[in-house]
Amino acid sequence: MSYAKEKKVAMMAAEKAGKAILKYFTKIDSVMHTKKSKLEILTPADLTSNKIIINFLHQHFPSYGVFSEESGQDRVKPEFLWVIDPLDGTDNFALGNPLFNISIALVHKEKIVLGVIYAPFLKQMFVAEAGRGVKMNGKRIHISTEKNLAEASVSLCYCYNPKINQKINKIDGRLMQRVRGTRNLGAAALDIAWVGLGRFDAAAHFDVHLWDVCAGVLIVKEAGGKATDLSGKEFNLKSKTLLVSNGVLHQRILKVINK
Repeated sequence: MSYAKEKKVAMMAAEKAGKAILKYFTKIDSVMHTKKSKLEILTPADLTSNKIIINFLHQHFPSYGVFSEESGQDRVKPEFLWVIDPLDGTDNFALGNPLFNISIALVHKEKIVLGVIYAPFLKQMFVAEAGRGVKMNGKRIHISTEKNLAEASVSLCYCYNPKINQKINKIDGRLMQRVRGTRNLGAAALDIAWVGLGRFDAAAHFDVHLWDVCAGVLIVKEAGGKATDLSGKEFNLKSKTLLVSNGVLHQRILKVINK
């Protein structure tokens, strides 16, 4: 089944939201933020982007459900469900760090069929459709071909749970002894997309939220990579952890993480 219309609309929604976000970003020193929780923040850019995307998607696909980080889910068990993070990397954004993005995925009966990740400042648009490959800015991309663990670059996604972060710190220490380097971009969807692009050889997430990972998982798989939870089981919508990689290094990185 082709999702050409959905793909076009999702890309347009991401671009419209991206323009709005960049207007806030140019005036970042005057943008106020509020607390979502003890550690999470919310900016006007998050809410503006969320409204733009949802309104645009509903305009073109009124029967589809929406599940967004900022507004929850609007329908119970719809056949088609948009999964949205209107501003991934809010902390980066608020600090004036340009590593932030918009993530839009489409799920059909528990299967991710479309993934769009747009980093407006970097001008990187990733688009994946199930069974049809993935492109960035219109050009086909592929995962890395690195086979040597000692030369691998791995992204570790920290979260807002201090106990989980303590665990990640220990894993980071083990990985640093075995790989070329580890990173933490502060933008979950983007670091997954960069695995698909071949900039990272793997990325691990320890506290999964669907809006952060859905689009990225499809991007990696369509780029030729692998996606499992941290026990090695194939990733699904109920998974609570995630490892994406170029496939070749997958089991060796899992072994280090689970030592």
